[in-house]
Amino acid sequence: MTRRTRPRSVWRFGPTIVAAWLALLWTLPVLAASETPVRIPDQAVYDLAGVFGQEAERSAQNLATTIRSVANADVIVISESVPDDVDPADAVVRAATLRLGLKVGDGLDGGGLLVYVGVDPSGCSGQVELSGDEVFGELLRADAARLIATADMQPLIESCDLDSALLVGMSRIATAVLASSGGAGTDGGSGASPGTTVEAGPPFPDPVPDVAVYDHAGIFGPETIAGAETTIDAVEERTGAEVTIYTQVVEEGRTTGQANDDARSLMDEWHVGRKGFDDGLVIIFDMYPGLEHGQVILYGGTGFRATFLDNGEKQRIYEDDMLPRLRAGDFDGALIVALQRVDEATTPEHAETLQRARQVDALAGLVVAPILAIAFVASAAWSWLRFGRDPVYLDDPSIHMAGPPEALTPAGAVFVLAGGPSRRALTTALLDLASRGALAFRQESHLLGLKKQVGIETQPTAPEPETRARQLRNAARDLGPAEELVEHKLQSIGGADGYIEPEGLLAFGTSVPAFNAALETEAVARGWFREKPSKAVARWTVRAIVGGVVGVVAIIAGLNVPSNGLLLIGIGLAIAAVIVGLLARSMPAVTLPGAMIRAMLAAYRRTLKKTMDQARSMDQVVAEAGLPWLETPDQVVVWGTALGLHEEIEDVLGRAVEDQREGRVTPGGVWLPTWYGSGSGSGATAFASDFAGGADGSGGLFSNGGIPDFGGMMSSLG
Repeated sequence: MTRRTRPRSVWRFGPTIVAAWLALLWTLPVLAASETPVRIPDQAVYDLAGVFGQEAERSAQNLATTIRSVANADVIVISESVPDDVDPADAVVRAATLRLGLKVGDGLDGGGLLVYVGVDPSGCSGQVELSGDEVFGELLRADAARLIATADMQPLIESCDLDSALLVGMSRIATAVLASSGGAGTDGGSGASPGTTVEAGPPFPDPVPDVAVYDHAGIFGPETIAGAETTIDAVEERTGAEVTIYTQVVEEGRTTGQANDDARSLMDEWHVGRKGFDDGLVIIFDMYPGLEHGQVILYGGTGFRATFLDNGEKQRIYEDDMLPRLRAGDFDGALIVALQRVDEATTPEHAETLQRARQVDALAGLVVAPILAIAFVASAAWSWLRFGRDPVYLDDPSIHMAGPPEALTPAGAVFVLAGGPSRRALTTALLDLASRGALAFRQESHLLGLKKQVGIETQPTAPEPETRARQLRNAARDLGPAEELVEHKLQSIGGADGYIEPEGLLAFGTSVPAFNAALETEAVARGWFREKPSKAVARWTVRAIVGGVVGVVAIIAGLNVPSNGLLLIGIGLAIAAVIVGLLARSMPAVTLPGAMIRAMLAAYRRTLKKTMDQARSMDQVVAEAGLPWLETPDQVVVWGTALGLHEEIEDVLGRAVEDQREGRVTPGGVWLPTWYGSGSGSGATAFASDFAGGADGSGGLFSNGGIPDFGGMMSSLG
């Protein structure tokens, strides 16, 4: 908050300004008028009497620095030795003199305050005065400052505890200043200092360095606060654990669950407990207006609960030790006994246990987790390098080869190329059977002709002699076991009428896994694969699933224990499982003979594609390809489909139909697939007519235009 700079004047804590100066004239000989010390930059504590310990001075210095950074205000502490019979008014004058002489607060928007502590020779008596200018009075009212001096600091000095007097006084001042700077109201109630009200959190005001007790409800005495600060400092020095006490005034009827949420929010906002150790404890007092009833929560971090006090032990402290005192209105006693139990539990031995556990947890998260993840992925990569990587066999685009191995069927070629089963392998097998005359396809339109489905004739009509001769040449090469399985299954489904409706083909779907298995068995038996591809994929897929399940279990356990190390192990295993699952698809490997087959098939594809790119009919492909194993156009279609040349096949057929339509060839002088047509007829003439379209070129079975849609035919077959 930015404040307007005003002329400085002393607070009217006691006598008037004139009376103060008259008193100064009378008492100068008594105080021996210690000279004003030299102001040292960035120094807030001047222990001229030598009564404060180093830790107390350091904490007071930190509090003054915090006030300076937050409120742009100046707070100075000066101790002096005074006679044992000094008059209280002398302290008022001396404090004002020092404040003016040291120019406390000059040029700062928040003004300045001087905390004067005059200590007599006994060290257990003296005078305390807070002298501030008018601007600082907006942060800390005069009556509140007077109560800090008389009710908080003076009793501690009289008990010979000057360090606690300094710490409690500076804590009260800092809390009040921070509350005012944060916009808290000052219109009544009790807070960290009398006259200051801090709104209930969350959110909570920023913490003050080296302060552990925040009595915004004003329910603890200064001795209790000083003792709590001492105990908490000892706990932190002994174990590293952090404890924070927080009181606040909340609305009537706030529940225990809400108080528990307040404590958890305070721990999260203020980061109570060391990062990575979670060894913080928050004791929060949610007090109802009137300060007679409320809720008290002891909320420990995960490390604190696991090492020092678990939830059951904290509950016993509350029920057995604190609750009787709370019911009697003895808030000081409740806090003191709670801190005694905390002090007893926070032993160095327990702290060492937490240290070892966190070291093990860190080792698990930073070392074990990446090692497990890398080892899991590395085992899959090593297996692929040893068994899953295909051997290298020389292949070059300039190489064109003829003649597949006798045992290699078109469907088997698809399997070898793909490294596993595929829908194209089944389509190729069906075309192979159709080229032999074992079956034919009949296309049927549904939904007003918008949806095309295919049925299968298992007893096609006998073709003309020329077509039958081609079928016999196509059947010269033996069928493989997979193709025989498909033929037998279709014949059994077709029954006596020899036709399988599109809906009836669903029954054939159950035989597809057996077809794939037969292809796989044949490929392994021929020595083209080291083992069944499905077995290699399944083995590593199962390992990936197991790794993923273990990772998920570790993540859940890490969140519930909680353990960052276990959480990181789970995350690492889950990520590794995903990677291994992706690698599983690459585990099937061909043998060297299999690599040779793939190279041959690549050469066949180049040869066939080069010929198709220049041919205008399938007959021309057969004549010019120079491939003796392709004796008929049907075989070109079957092997072209196996090698993925769907578009090239469609282009050749399109050029053939175009030549026939424009009269460059005699009618019926080009080959068209007689094994595929509509339900309007059968035989080569009907099929060719359906495929080529009407005489006017208005379109045919496979497209609305004059160019046949062979891709649509293949889609229907699929």
